[in-house]
Amino acid sequence: MTEARSRLTWIGVGVLIGLVAALIGFGRTDGKSPVPEGLAEVPPASASRPAVRTDLDCDLGVVVASRAVDVVAQTAGLVESVDVEVGDTVLSGAVMARLEVRLLEQDILAEKAALAAAHAVVARRRIAVELAEAESTRREQLANLVSQEEIARAAAELEEEKVLVVVAEADTDRLVARIQRLETILDQAVIRAPFDGLIAGRYLDPGAHAAIGTPILRLISNGDLRIRFAASPQRDDLTVGRSVQVEIPERGIRLAATVEQVAPEIDAPSRRVFAEARLDSPEARESLRVGEVVWVTEPGSTCPGSGLTEAGSTVPSSTPFASGSGKSTAGTAPETAVPR
Repeated sequence: MTEARSRLTWIGVGVLIGLVAALIGFGRTDGKSPVPEGLAEVPPASASRPAVRTDLDCDLGVVVASRAVDVVAQTAGLVESVDVEVGDTVLSGAVMARLEVRLLEQDILAEKAALAAAHAVVARRRIAVELAEAESTRREQLANLVSQEEIARAAAELEEEKVLVVVAEADTDRLVARIQRLETILDQAVIRAPFDGLIAGRYLDPGAHAAIGTPILRLISNGDLRIRFAASPQRDDLTVGRSVQVEIPERGIRLAATVEQVAPEIDAPSRRVFAEARLDSPEARESLRVGEVVWVTEPGSTCPGSGLTEAGSTVPSSTPFASGSGKSTAGTAPETAVPR
């Protein structure tokens, strides 16, 4: 009886172990989990990521003017007039804006009146010197008739009058210098173009107050354009004089350029090397806009995804930048891609 019960117990344990093993191995093939019917197998996460670009000869850049300045107020005052609009062409020395100068003109008139009075004081002091000199000479000639004290007093009066002339002349020089300074400020109230160029920005309108150093207009040169781009530090072939190709995919443009400047160090925030290239064709100025984002690559090649065919035509494709409405797109570029 006891032996039969022990046998049954061992049989039950064996059956239980078999069931557990069957459940563990159910539906597994080559160590993979089963996929429920009707659902597609999902590939690993790494398979769905886009391929990382590994080309080192295709860099982002931006079109810049060879000269660009913010024309600022050199004196404080209200803006009286702005005589140019964005897009206007100006010549060097042309008047672009004016500041209010009425109070300044009144100060100059007051100083000029004070200067005239100072000149009169100088003339009077010089006459006094002549009289004192004559009196001193007369007393020296009458040395036998006048005391030595009177002779000494006359000589002292002469020296005093000479000192007063020097003081009056110094006051005159001070007023002249002040008038010259006010006239310089008056001239600075007229904002002139420092070089031939185009008006690229207008920051203030008539009636606005301009402090010293406040930008009023932005002026860019209308001559040669430059391509400023950020190259990979791994490029050892980027040297001054090297030929490069400039592409603008959105407009189907491909232009030749020559590297003119290469920064001697790597920019710390972007970990890129900044360089500038000059366009080889003078006519290229007609087809480019300052601030436009471009690709810089080797001559005869095409950047991946640029949409340009070998014939130079463009195929609509998505790009990292939007060129809408003709405005500069430099602001939409990644900070590490486009130098500013």
